[in-house]
Amino acid sequence: MKYSPETSTSDTAHLPQPETIFMEPNTNLLTTPSGSHLNAAQTPTNLTVVDDRSRRSDTSAKPVLTAEDRDYLATRVRRITGSIKASIAAAKDFYEISIYKDGLLWKATHDSFADYCLDRWGYAKAHSYRLVASGEIIHELESRAAENKLSKGDQMPISETHLRPLQKLRRDRRADCWSAIVADNKPEDLTEKLVAAQTATYAASIGTPITLPKAEPPSATVKAKACLEKLRTAIEVLPVAAAIEELLTRVEALLA
Repeated sequence: MKYSPETSTSDTAHLPQPETIFMEPNTNLLTTPSGSHLNAAQTPTNLTVVDDRSRRSDTSAKPVLTAEDRDYLATRVRRITGSIKASIAAAKDFYEISIYKDGLLWKATHDSFADYCLDRWGYAKAHSYRLVASGEIIHELESRAAENKLSKGDQMPISETHLRPLQKLRRDRRADCWSAIVADNKPEDLTEKLVAAQTATYAASIGTPITLPKAEPPSATVKAKACLEKLRTAIEVLPVAAAIEELLTRVEALLA
């Protein structure tokens, strides 16, 4: 693009704005990228005008992912998505194990369902019962979908954590509350915080007080095993630690 030496700021009104970035307002000076000024007599006849906005954006440009980077990200996104979906299946399975033939599956090896979850899966009692409660809600939602011949994917939660706020409601209100929530929201757009807010709104609308699930006290077996672990930690520095550990192992066997 060429300009005559007589070109001034007012003469550039017809030019696209990005091409006038270096034109000093109300002067006959042009500013070079290095910061020096040229008067009209020094202005080259063959002038290339640079858009300064592109220079400013260079310092904040977003990185470009390579094919290897994109594959790395896609693999981990698939794993996270799979884990979230698996939480729904796990919750349902925990619920079904807990109720199958009045607890036959866990009673065959343990005195309580909490003991079973702790020994078999390493889950604390509170988390185990959260999974069971979520699984119960999932079971109810699937039953309703089957009765109404609806697609499960249309209303089913995508994460077990989304069902936790509903556990503060009475059992006979939980599925109704979820149905009310997904009537105005897509399951994939929900978060635990949003579900909690919607649950509170639903509870207020029907005049149903929100109640926390009752937590069962730890069994004597669980308490005893916890004490044994504390003792093991305490005796590690003692000269007779090996002998005491043998006794603790025998006590633990009696608790099984």
